[in-house]
Amino acid sequence: MEENIRERGITLVSLAVTVIVLMILAGIIVNTNSGRNAIFNVANNKKEETEKMTIEESIKMDLEENSPKNYDELIEFLKNYGEIKNENLPDEAVLITTEGSYQILIKDLWNIDKQEIGVSIGDYIEYKYDGGTYNINGENSGTNQLQTITDTTTDASIWRVVDVNKQNNQIKIIPTTLNNYTVTLKGAEGFNNGVKILNDICNKIFCNTDYNTTAKNISIKDLEKISSNVSELRGTNYGIEKKYTSLVYPNVIKNENDSSMQNGFFSGTSSSNNISLIQNYYTGNIVYTNEIYQNIISKGNYWISSRAINNNNSNAEYYLRNLKIENTSNLSGTKLFDSNGQAGSGTFNLLPVVTLKDITFLEGNGSKESPYKFIK
Repeated sequence: MEENIRERGITLVSLAVTVIVLMILAGIIVNTNSGRNAIFNVANNKKEETEKMTIEESIKMDLEENSPKNYDELIEFLKNYGEIKNENLPDEAVLITTEGSYQILIKDLWNIDKQEIGVSIGDYIEYKYDGGTYNINGENSGTNQLQTITDTTTDASIWRVVDVNKQNNQIKIIPTTLNNYTVTLKGAEGFNNGVKILNDICNKIFCNTDYNTTAKNISIKDLEKISSNVSELRGTNYGIEKKYTSLVYPNVIKNENDSSMQNGFFSGTSSSNNISLIQNYYTGNIVYTNEIYQNIISKGNYWISSRAINNNNSNAEYYLRNLKIENTSNLSGTKLFDSNGQAGSGTFNLLPVVTLKDITFLEGNGSKESPYKFIK
């Protein structure tokens, strides 16, 4: 009897131990799974944070290139990226992105009320550039002749503010007077390399290395930013893609998407039996968003460092844009080549645009009599 009781007691103890062990193991499994879930949650959160940050930075970059002038323009622009909530409450307005459904405070994307950086369109600035010499290779320009552009100016000259970007503390200036820096471009090679040649000359001569400024020749983007009648001038065919079954084209077209920028030199032409080109050439008198602009750019005939294509029924024409300032500001272009192999040429002046960033003005009030002088 005692033996049976002892055996049952041992069995009960074993059962209890077994139950306890099973409970411990169950707890370990639960904790392990919880740990795994926590790890997965952390990974997913990090992925979402990275994706949201990428989308946010992309929107900010787009806003830098298409700066809204007021809150309403900002809202309309951001609607391209998703839904806007609390639109009428600027401090609480939220963008819910189409991609990922992320919620981003609009005031974190663009501060429309940020204070001005101290200058206005049309203000006068005293600016000294490095100067130097730039040799234009005859093969790159299409003229087969060496052209040399030199400026050894040692004194500061007077420039005027043509653009103010209060978001990144940046302004752009152009000269009030300019020496006769003429550049001749011709044929397919002139079209291939005109943008790079013009921008390279300005970057070589008109930068100031002490102040880390950058320079380029004026582009169609610069002009469109200060023009109010761009859509009217473009017409109904602008942006229309036309397909050609037989066409000759300069090689830069297949290598550079941005018509106002160019990374390297190109040469020659190619033929295609299946190519599509987008119409982006237009002409006419520019109406400025601010009448001050009419007086900022000096009278003259200038190259614009932007390529343009004009699509006809049977052929395509390849232009480099021009700006003629007299009583009006006339936007046009020089046909340097066409798909029938016909070459043209043009000789016009440079119009440098210098970008100043993070500049502190030391003295002056921005007037013609007392231009701003700056230090970095």
